[in-house]
Amino acid sequence: MLDLIKQAAKDVAASGNPVEVFEAVVLTPPPSLSIKLKGNGNLIIPKELIVVAELLTKHKRRVKLSSTNIIDEESLQGLGPHQHDLSSIILDNSELEFLNELAVGERVMAIRFAGGQKYWICDRIVQY
Repeated sequence: MLDLIKQAAKDVAASGNPVEVFEAVVLTPPPSLSIKLKGNGNLIIPKELIVVAELLTKHKRRVKLSSTNIIDEESLQGLGPHQHDLSSIILDNSELEFLNELAVGERVMAIRFAGGQKYWICDRIVQY
């Protein structure tokens, strides 16, 4: 296995186009996603050459939510504090929807695959 990894690394180095990381800016939001690479002549990359990490997309996940820390100080009608006999809650086999699509102007990290034909947007860039 180690020999296969070493050979793959040699192949990438020999190709003259190793994996490279770029800062980019979203120009067009999904589904017609396009990004502009910084520091590379401001090259614009179209959606056909982009793959995106799922965490940066609108997607759904099946989840189980549970809690034993139930705090209820007010009812839906706005009445004052009162007690319920509820000590825990479980939402089994529930669906959680993430609305985390990329937006125009967001800074992202784009990784160019060896060979230079695809770019993977792996995360947003946040600077403090």
